[in-house]
This record gives sequence, C-alpha cells and structure tokens, in this order.
Amino acid sequence: MQQVIRQESERMDERDIRRRTRAVVREMAPLRGEEVSASSSLVVDLGYDSLGLVELLVALEREFGMPAEEGDEFGVETVGEVEERVVELLTRHPAPTPGAAGGEA
Repeated sequence: MQQVIRQESERMDERDIRRRTRAVVREMAPLRGEEVSASSSLVVDLGYDSLGLVELLVALEREFGMPAEEGDEFGVETVGEVEERVVELLTRHPAPTPGAAGGEA
C-alpha cells in the first residue's frame, strides 16, 4: 500500500512525489538532454556541482513546501536517493492540512 501524503490540500502518493522530484532534478540539471533515471548520478551524469545541489534543494523546498535540514544537500549521489530523501522528509514533516489545527467549536 502506498503512503499518501497531504500537501497544500492535494493528495500525493509516493509515485507522484517521485515523478515531481525527478522533473525538478531534470529541469535544473546542468547537463541537459541526458536521460534521467533513478540510477542517474547527480554529478557524473547530470553535471551537478556543490552549488547546484544547494540550488536543487531550494527548488525542492519550494516545489513541496518541505522543511529541509542542514546538510540535506549532501550525502545523495543519485536521482533515486534524492527521491527517497524527499519522500522521507514529506513523511516526517507533512504539510499541515486546513482545519487540522485549532480548537473545536
């Protein structure tokens, strides 16, 4: 069973998160035209450098409204690892759903 995550009043399953993450990685990749798969190396295949990884992290924060933790831009080498990290972060810190907080009338 796929885990469902709420984000800005839309329901995303893990497949949607991975698809959107891969689209951001592809869009920002310094080496365009390369096939992007889960096993693609961010550095070798797609041309990311350390600044590019930081910029990718910021773009993913904006895309998903997710909180990133210091050092999140390091320790990932492949697109699949980025996808896993985004799924993990969204699972750990899902965006609040409207009406979920606050007192009852």
